[in-house]
Amino acid sequence: EEIRSAITVRNGLLDDGSHFKYKQLFNFHYKDGVEMLTVGGIIYNEKESDLVDKCEFGTLAFIRSDKEPCTIEVPPLTLKEIRHMNEQLPCLHPICIEVSGLSLEAVEKYVEVYKYYPAFVDAEIG
Repeated sequence: EEIRSAITVRNGLLDDGSHFKYKQLFNFHYKDGVEMLTVGGIIYNEKESDLVDKCEFGTLAFIRSDKEPCTIEVPPLTLKEIRHMNEQLPCLHPICIEVSGLSLEAVEKYVEVYKYYPAFVDAEIG
């Protein structure tokens, strides 16, 4: 609502035909210790509505244009386990991933979300 409200205020300063629109694209809820959420979308000129429609965002499984969240169930994994599984992905079925100490359920959950899993680097400075 805050985004739409800000756009409405801004549009009040613009000529008709050059107003901006907002389309929510995602509403991720996830937990890897602390509950978190990420909401975002696209701001575009109303003249570009046809182009935005052609993107067919709604065909993507993780798109959420309303308050209904896309819940990402993240299994508790170490960086070493993540790197080891990433080396074996993509694969046809999670059962083909070899990783000791993890349940098949944890592997399956990771395979579902690995493309969207945050990427970061652990670095030491000093």
